[in-house]
Amino acid sequence: MAEKRYYWLKFKEDFFDFKGVKKLRKLAGGDTYVIIYLKMLLRSLKTEGILEYCGIEDDFAKEIALDLDEDVDNVKVVLTIITGCGMCEFYDDTHIFLPYVGENTGSETASTKRVRDFRERQKALQCNADVTEVKRIGNVEKEIENRDRDNSKSKNTLAHPEVSGVVIEDPFDTFWREYPRKVGKGDARKKFAKALTKTSFDNIMAALERVKASAQWTKDGGQFVPHPATWLNQERWDDEVGESADGLDNLRNLYAMCEEEEHDKI
Repeated sequence: MAEKRYYWLKFKEDFFDFKGVKKLRKLAGGDTYVIIYLKMLLRSLKTEGILEYCGIEDDFAKEIALDLDEDVDNVKVVLTIITGCGMCEFYDDTHIFLPYVGENTGSETASTKRVRDFRERQKALQCNADVTEVKRIGNVEKEIENRDRDNSKSKNTLAHPEVSGVVIEDPFDTFWREYPRKVGKGDARKKFAKALTKTSFDNIMAALERVKASAQWTKDGGQFVPHPATWLNQERWDDEVGESADGLDNLRNLYAMCEEEEHDKI
């Protein structure tokens, strides 16, 4: 199953200064025309600004009107204005292109969004931690006592650091959630901690994002995806995905799988 991807359209501050938009607004019912244009932009986000005529209706304008739930005569007015102003280009009888979308579209995968949100939460919580530390200056002895008590409770465990009653997410939990093969969590946690002495969390997650979409990991139902501990232990975050030969990749993955099977028998 393809990973969910988010799209957004970035509006420039001078959007309503475009001649085509001004012309649409000056017509009777101009607000409706502008809304139709905006709906066309949003409808073409995932196709990089291209709208396709599928032949469901007699012509392109009628099909767009059906798709957007708008009046066909209003759609025809919009098409006429934006085409004349260079805001719409007809490739042929079945495709039109909206340049504004191609120039102002952003997107990211769901996992990339989660990593970005995680980093933002860490930054925000770190700011809170700095403020809290200032407040604690007048009560140092009590803070040391509380810290010792918490340490005794969490002995031999990986506790989540806590700031002002808010738990910061463990970086390993983020890695584990994104890794497609959930095998050997305890061993993976140890290898993850060791990996962080050699590279950064962002580097590991960025490499994982790349390799998850690679042919080596997606073909044959993902049977060549190594154990997470193996991937970390071999420092595979430095792999150049897609640049090595498939045969070599498969051989290395097969060797890793054999190592994992031997490890599981122990």
